[in-house]
Amino acid sequence: MKAIVKETWDNGMAVKDIEMPAPKADEVRIRVIGSAICGSDLHIYESAPGYEWLNLPMIPGHELCGIVEAVGAEVDAGLIGSRVVVNPYMPCGHCEQCKSGHPNLCDGGQMVLDKIPSEALQIGFRRAGGMAEYVAVPAANVLPLPESVPDDVASMLESFAVSVHATEHVEFTGAETVLVIGPGPIGLGVVGALHALGVKKILVAGLTPDAKRLQIAKSLGASRVFDASQEPYKDVVISETDGRGVDVVFDCTGHPQGLNEAIAIVKRGGKIVLVGIYGRPAELPANALVRGELTIQGTYGTTPGAFAKAIQYVADGDVDLTPMVTHVMPIVQVDEAFHYAHSKEGCKIVLKP
Repeated sequence: MKAIVKETWDNGMAVKDIEMPAPKADEVRIRVIGSAICGSDLHIYESAPGYEWLNLPMIPGHELCGIVEAVGAEVDAGLIGSRVVVNPYMPCGHCEQCKSGHPNLCDGGQMVLDKIPSEALQIGFRRAGGMAEYVAVPAANVLPLPESVPDDVASMLESFAVSVHATEHVEFTGAETVLVIGPGPIGLGVVGALHALGVKKILVAGLTPDAKRLQIAKSLGASRVFDASQEPYKDVVISETDGRGVDVVFDCTGHPQGLNEAIAIVKRGGKIVLVGIYGRPAELPANALVRGELTIQGTYGTTPGAFAKAIQYVADGDVDLTPMVTHVMPIVQVDEAFHYAHSKEGCKIVLKP
């Protein structure tokens, strides 16, 4: 079968012919319909710092959907023929984090104090992912898809589940004014999730290259979008909140400037949720945090509950993610596909075998 492979820590990936995987006793083999490019996939493609923990060579692709074509000896054969999406997390189930309902933070009971990616994050990172014709995954990691969820949207549901989990860190009444900084796929997913939760006033900030993505934000429920290089954050926030400041900021940029802007325009007693992965250390204006009694909340990955909620939002029509899928391309065009992802000419790029 054909698969995209990251062979060495050089820039880029290559399409290779490799052996089709055979499912182990507790696994299923999936014929992949589509696998979406995530920001982390882009970092892996570019051999960015911070991903040295990967097991190379590896097949990326942790956002995927497909059809179950074969099952292992311990798996119900009734799954064959099911259209499914895959949860890339494989938690141990017995550590403190798993038992407390946070399998996305599972460290396998090793009490890892270094905040490296959770040991539970496996499919598409530490073991073969979905950028291939077939992939074998544990049966426990597949979630059946309702017919109302389109294939291309299903291919990016894991990304949306990350966004849904981010919104779970705040209790909303619907009356809040919320600012989302960074209209990338995760930020746009946050917009969709906020809209589904009934939040009426959603502001979205981007930069000039994000013009297309800001328009997508409008279709997902944003009440106002703006180019922060043309309209200063503080001016927009003062105008939209009568000088009060926003109640919550979701910083999806992974850029220190985004965090500093968030601290500057959130109200006293407000909350900032950090969603993006930072490429370099960020300095915090500690006095502003103290005097404003601000809360900074990190959010990482997703959970089975958030994943199920994400599927339901789409299946019920509460969120239409279709505008986010801007390119559908064959895996043999791997370089072109990652170019679209890097250049922001596209939003969500789905690769098909």
